[in-house]
Amino acid sequence: MTSSPNSVLTHGVASDLRVVAFDAYGTLFNVYAVSQAAQACFPGQGESIAQLWRDKQLEYSRLRALAGPDHYVSFWQITMDALDFVDRRLGLSMTHAQRETLLGAYAHLTPYPEVAQVLSALRDSGRRMCILSNGDPQMLHKAISAAQLGDAFQAVLSVHELKTFKVAPQAYGLVVEAFQVQPHQVCLVSSNAWDVCGARWAGLQAFWVNRQQVPMEVLGVSPSGEGRDLQDFLDWLTPA
Repeated sequence: MTSSPNSVLTHGVASDLRVVAFDAYGTLFNVYAVSQAAQACFPGQGESIAQLWRDKQLEYSRLRALAGPDHYVSFWQITMDALDFVDRRLGLSMTHAQRETLLGAYAHLTPYPEVAQVLSALRDSGRRMCILSNGDPQMLHKAISAAQLGDAFQAVLSVHELKTFKVAPQAYGLVVEAFQVQPHQVCLVSSNAWDVCGARWAGLQAFWVNRQQVPMEVLGVSPSGEGRDLQDFLDWLTPA
């Protein structure tokens, strides 16, 4: 099996891998690209706005998942709520126009540079692929359409129908059910270490796209493979 100098073979690819499931935000789409729009609106604060916005977005999704379905709201609502917190926390006094600009930037995130080429290679090899995301369907549709990636996927799966968020086990079960496969026949590809842990807990394979080169979470599981970007995943997946 080949691997780039940056990829790490942890457990190896199961011989009967059937489906590759991609996380969307942070894996395919660069969530920190909104820092450019934030910088234009609030000079000198673009990166801090983007980082705090992402942190609160994830925190709110986890809190609502823990609280149960009665407290569920869509990921887009969470995205708006998290931005409103950023406004208050950083004292931005954001105008309606500025808020709409930032939300618009999030709705049309740019994919990472290697995404189109890697997806094309996987599609040409006959791999079945899907997206598995916390994003609600409308949010995902906008992002996928803007990036012109729709033809790559056999399914776009959202946890919205479950009224919870990853890392709930049933979230990963959406892929198993949609493709009628066993959990170990699915490989989740995610840049989020917590997402990789959730997939491993659910019995899936998982490749960690460790774009920030940070340590793995200490939660009793490890990724099936690891690399810096999606090209590393393709190298890890491709037999010699």
